[in-house]
Amino acid sequence: MAYAYEIDVERQLVVVVFSADANLAEAEAVMTQVHADPRHSLRFSRVYDCRAVTRLPPLGELRAVAELFRRRIDPTVDARRAIVARGGAPYGLGRMLQALLDLVGVELHVFTDLDEAIAWATGQVASGSGPGRSGGALDSGVGRDR
Repeated sequence: MAYAYEIDVERQLVVVVFSADANLAEAEAVMTQVHADPRHSLRFSRVYDCRAVTRLPPLGELRAVAELFRRRIDPTVDARRAIVARGGAPYGLGRMLQALLDLVGVELHVFTDLDEAIAWATGQVASGSGPGRSGGALDSGVGRDR
């Protein structure tokens, strides 16, 4: 399993951490687990930490991830979504996913810093702030499997 997640009910935040060679099947699996978790709410913001992912997905898989988001997200619910990626190619792929989701009306911001992504997702930073929407991390307590 190349993922772990934590739900912080108090901050209304879900943080998913992907590692190693995470793929589309694992993204779908973690979304299914999060949605089935009794602590989960569609109103919670989400941060997907992909900094430890070593595999770069091909464009077709990136499109499939965008479709997965589109199917799983209720666009009428105002929740923030962010991806945290390493710089370079992973950050560029995050921006490509952002563009694909923009086409279907789903807002996603891309960061390089977990703390900044969490601050933005929890409303501690205004929408659209930060240079290139890149960011960092509060102590989320993430890292244990559910």
